[in-house]
Amino acid sequence: YPYIFNCGTGVYISSYSRPKITEARIDSTSWAFWVTPQAQPDIGKTETDMGNCDVTNSSLKHVRADTRLSSTPNIDALYDWWGTSTSGDISAKMSGGVNWDPFLSSDPNNTLSHPV
Repeated sequence: YPYIFNCGTGVYISSYSRPKITEARIDSTSWAFWVTPQAQPDIGKTETDMGNCDVTNSSLKHVRADTRLSSTPNIDALYDWWGTSTSGDISAKMSGGVNWDPFLSSDPNNTLSHPV
């Protein structure tokens, strides 16, 4: 699993990029994902095409989706673990046009150890 730990921005997605990000652990960042207006990442779409990302301890936002004028990114980030199973807490860590529900109710990578 890709593991990003203890940095300002975990994954910066810009321009017209369309990356598919799955099974990543992103821990202790300011923003786990920072998405510019033209980018359209796939961080999980359906139950059979899950993100399975483990995103925890973002100090500012799990997903920061920048907007320009009336253009709002449409970011799919479904079936990921956001460090909690409380939807209000997850919602508070999202900005912009992020589709994050349904989400995983537990860490999909719980067999991996966190650094100390």
